[in-house]
Amino acid sequence: MVDQNIGYTLLPFSAIEDLSPKSKKRVRYFDAPQPMREVSILVNGSSPKKKLVELLKTKILSELKHDLTDREEKGQIVPW
Repeated sequence: MVDQNIGYTLLPFSAIEDLSPKSKKRVRYFDAPQPMREVSILVNGSSPKKKLVELLKTKILSELKHDLTDREEKGQIVPW
């Protein structure tokens, strides 16, 4: 629908790099403050899975681009 000029869609920032050059020209960004999302991992401090969760966290952060992990410069945190 977007390619036919009859619709819009929201894409995560990480999906934009996989778009074709033609599609990238159609990307528009939000004005500041830009929306953002945050993923949290919670685990009980005495859980036997604590080390596993730390390894998962390390792997996730190693796969993300730095600009996706630098939240203070990218958006505004809104308390719930």
